[in-house]
Amino acid sequence: MIKIRILTLFIFFLCGCKTHIDSTELYLPEDMKVSVLSQANFQKILIYYHSGDCSFCYGILALISKEYPNTCIVSVSNLPDTKLIDFYLNEINFQGISLVDSSAIFLKSNKKLLDSYNLFLVDRKFTIIAEGIGLDQRTKKEIETQLYR
Repeated sequence: MIKIRILTLFIFFLCGCKTHIDSTELYLPEDMKVSVLSQANFQKILIYYHSGDCSFCYGILALISKEYPNTCIVSVSNLPDTKLIDFYLNEINFQGISLVDSSAIFLKSNKKLLDSYNLFLVDRKFTIIAEGIGLDQRTKKEIETQLYR
C-alpha cells in the first residue's frame, strides 16, 4: 500500500512538471540588448531564432508577424550574409527588429535552450515567459496565454 502511494506521488510530480522553463533568461550580447530595448516600446518581446538561409524559416517569421501584428518581434539569425537576410525580410515585408549573430555568441550562450526551442516570449529583462518551436498549436496557446495577460 505504501509503495503504491509513493509511486502515485512520484507519477503526480513527474506529470506535474511544466514544459515551460521558469525564470530562465535568454542571453543576448549587450549590443543586441541595447538594439532591442532602444527600438522596442513593449513590455513583452517575441524572439525568433533561425539560421538565416532557410526560406521556410522566413515563412514562419511571416506567420508570426501576421499572427501578432501589435507585438515587438525580433528575428535573430546567425548567417553573416546580411544581403540575403535583408532580401528575405523585404520579401515578407518584415517590420520587426532583425539581429545578426555572426559571431555566434547568442547561439553558443543559449545552446541548451536552442536545442529545444526557437521562439521565445520574453520580458524587457529577457526572462523567458513562454517558448516553443515555430508556431505550432502548443506554442501558440502558451504565447497567447502569456502575451495577453
